[in-house]
Amino acid sequence: MRIGRRLSGAAAAVRLAEWPADDMAEVEHLVIGAGVVGLAVGRELAARAGGGGTLVVEKNRHFGMETSSRNSEVIHAGIHYPRDSLRTRLCIEGRRLLTAYCARREVPCQWPGKWVVAQSDEQAEHLHALARHCRDVGVPARIIGRRQAAAAEPSVCAHAALVTPATGIIDSHALMAALSVDLADRGADYAPGARVVALCRDTASGRGGYRALVATGDAAAPLMAVRAAVVVNAAGLWADRVAHMLVPPDHAWRTQYKLHFAKGRYYTYAGPPIAVRTLVYPVPDKHTTSLGTHLTLDMA
Repeated sequence: MRIGRRLSGAAAAVRLAEWPADDMAEVEHLVIGAGVVGLAVGRELAARAGGGGTLVVEKNRHFGMETSSRNSEVIHAGIHYPRDSLRTRLCIEGRRLLTAYCARREVPCQWPGKWVVAQSDEQAEHLHALARHCRDVGVPARIIGRRQAAAAEPSVCAHAALVTPATGIIDSHALMAALSVDLADRGADYAPGARVVALCRDTASGRGGYRALVATGDAAAPLMAVRAAVVVNAAGLWADRVAHMLVPPDHAWRTQYKLHFAKGRYYTYAGPPIAVRTLVYPVPDKHTTSLGTHLTLDMA
């Protein structure tokens, strides 16, 4: 186990290059990371793999132990992003697909909607611009004034609010559990505790694709080499490190594809019940990239 876990960087790349071709496992698709994205992609690819096979590897002992289980579990409406951006399109289309999937698989989700709250006339102007944007991208939304806001949510102080019913909440753990069952039902292989330590293009076989060296955590066979026609990098906060395995140290990817972390904090409220039935967000500060400090509900 120690051999595989400690092997990394140049040593791992050399080990992969020297690995006998006839001793490699072969799959059509290799998915690196088993969070929500990796499980969903693996599930879809497994249905298309035919006889080639799909392998999903996850370095932790269980799926979804990082970003996918450390978020507010909000199904976003896609109202804060540029009209023609991929993020807007995926939020809107993804919401439709996710709603249908949750209904089929009985994954708990609710639609409490979302308020974007203004505390001044200046902030209210932003709400009107946001309402126009919602209309342009096809997301239902309306603006209410102080009296309507006080009547609907007495615990929320608002000069005005943009209200959209298109924001929901989901049980992310139940979602991942459903995806993992689908993954197995479609014949994919799932390997927890398996970390990719080297990755390269397969130039030796003449067939294209990739080769990966995986540290298995198994004392008897600490390393496994895999040849895959397609590799999907769904490694979350480690995705840039996986991408960097494919290029030399001076390659432009080293700066183009590099994650810059920002720390957020979640607080839970354990006092007397607060009579708030919707998600509440402030008007975003135009000088920051954050949506601000907001109140979200969860399935509990």
